[in-house]
Amino acid sequence: MSRASVTVWQHAREQFHPDLPAPGDIMSEPAWTQLLFENRCHVCTTTIRRAIDWDLGIRLCPQCLPEALIAVRDIVPPEDGSLASLVFSSYPETHTPETRKKFTGKRVVYRAHFEKVSKHYNSLPTEEAKYDYAYKCEGRCNDWEDLAMKGREWVSRQTQSHEAELEAIKAQRKVEIFDRLRHEGFDDEFDDDICIEKLEDHWFVKQLRPLTTKTWSSHRDMMVVFMNGLRAERLKRESDEITLHRRDVISDFMRLRKSVRQGIQYACYPEGWDGQDLLLNLSPGPMEWFSFPKVRAVVDCTEEEVPDPLWDDLNDHMHSDLFAWSRNMHMRLLELHITAIPNFPHGRSLTLASYACVCEECTLPLFYPDVLFHPCLTSRPLYDRTRVPQISDWDPEMKLPYYGLYERRRWSTKFLRVDPQLNRLVRSVVKLVGLDPKTATVRDMDNLDVYIQYIDCPYKHEPPGKVPIYDHLAQYIARLKHVIPVSKSMKPRKYLFGWRKFVTLLQQNGFKGKLVQGKNVEVVRANSLRGRPLAEVEDPEGWLCVRCRDTMDERVPCDFDDMRRHLSAIHDIPQANQREKFDYYQNPGQASNIARTSLIVHDTSRRTS
Repeated sequence: MSRASVTVWQHAREQFHPDLPAPGDIMSEPAWTQLLFENRCHVCTTTIRRAIDWDLGIRLCPQCLPEALIAVRDIVPPEDGSLASLVFSSYPETHTPETRKKFTGKRVVYRAHFEKVSKHYNSLPTEEAKYDYAYKCEGRCNDWEDLAMKGREWVSRQTQSHEAELEAIKAQRKVEIFDRLRHEGFDDEFDDDICIEKLEDHWFVKQLRPLTTKTWSSHRDMMVVFMNGLRAERLKRESDEITLHRRDVISDFMRLRKSVRQGIQYACYPEGWDGQDLLLNLSPGPMEWFSFPKVRAVVDCTEEEVPDPLWDDLNDHMHSDLFAWSRNMHMRLLELHITAIPNFPHGRSLTLASYACVCEECTLPLFYPDVLFHPCLTSRPLYDRTRVPQISDWDPEMKLPYYGLYERRRWSTKFLRVDPQLNRLVRSVVKLVGLDPKTATVRDMDNLDVYIQYIDCPYKHEPPGKVPIYDHLAQYIARLKHVIPVSKSMKPRKYLFGWRKFVTLLQQNGFKGKLVQGKNVEVVRANSLRGRPLAEVEDPEGWLCVRCRDTMDERVPCDFDDMRRHLSAIHDIPQANQREKFDYYQNPGQASNIARTSLIVHDTSRRTS
């Protein structure tokens, strides 16, 4: 560049960018302009490089960087102090970022600049001239730091101004597109936030260029198709919201009906069917409730307001639908026993204590009517905890109870199993308490005020460490019953079990022996324990919350104390104001306390040592 063109460059800079700082004597006007406006690598001149390395005063692409830079320690001999002073005082120099792995932690310089400076430095004849040159380079380095700081600020202002201009163009383009789409008849879509959000995210709307008539004409059909899709989604979403609200209303009606029909009612089924004394007052869960034809007709009604005849039809057929559903459950349970047990008797067979089922999920023995209310048969765990919530998660039919770890499913006998070994064990217990296994029902067993004590432990004389690890029953009894007092004043304790708790204990530990009164078991009447000091009573986990029933916050059955604490902490109901059937209720399939509980009494008749 000739000296005559300097004024031309200066005039152009002052006219188009008056706030741009002048390079002064540090850099020529064309070089300064190239650094700021030419987005290409200064070495290869082909690769686009938008970022400026202000420490070096150049643009370098990743491919050219390893050869364009050189570490100071690799070029300056330690004994050459004058050259080191020149290099460290000369501009530009920098510490490289961590991304430049070849020069991590090293001070580097631009190779071409170093070669130019060192060549001129070595050509000087005297040391005084070299010192003057080094001093001059140091001054230029300080001047460059000031110019680089001004350049950074100017580039930052330009970037912010450019971004503001692009945002203004984008906003104007969005307004024009929205206006054109309104003229196409999509006014309702612009009243929906979800539709607006999806439209704003469309690539055609986000383009950073003004909208022209030609551009709109070529893309109009595409945008109309896209808006028709948004309209279909909006209508589907509004329909789902109406449906969910309608299901909430029906779900509240179902919960209200359950609240006013608490308790267990036994009644005879119609003549001609051999099921007698079966549970009639079953309360269906949400999935069963919404499967009723009349309920489904109300839910699937296409009108915004459900006609009164549909509601009337639902109320008129409520009792018959519940009766048919209850009968279907009993028939499936009866079919399970008929398939598994040859010559299975009909009549009151389901209520007999001798015919129990085993849950495949939790392996617990289930008696009638517990089997109709068992949680494993109406819910299942959610194994995919990372699943994205869907709109059905807020549906009363598929709400996720138990803190979101389970979801509902319809009651089924798929997870029930008839275990002959369990039935033989129950018959032994029935005989033990003095009843006939062929006629004794579950209610008969529950009404007996008796406890059972297991008195024959095969390892009661062995130290605790000698008890075989596989004999869980022996360990349980040895740990609970044969307690060695820690002091002479402590009295031994007896563990007495209700008949259901006793059967569960034996069944889960694989007991296959015989139960003989006075030999390995003892039946204790409840009235014989009056006046005896009780150490502990195990409360059965059969209490549920009325306010959480059939909601996303539904709880598994818990003991009475936990239920009282739940009502106080979650529903802010003081314990003094808590009422049964209004705030909490007992699981309809729950037996009486004495049938399930474990009782610990002090044994005053003897001591163990």
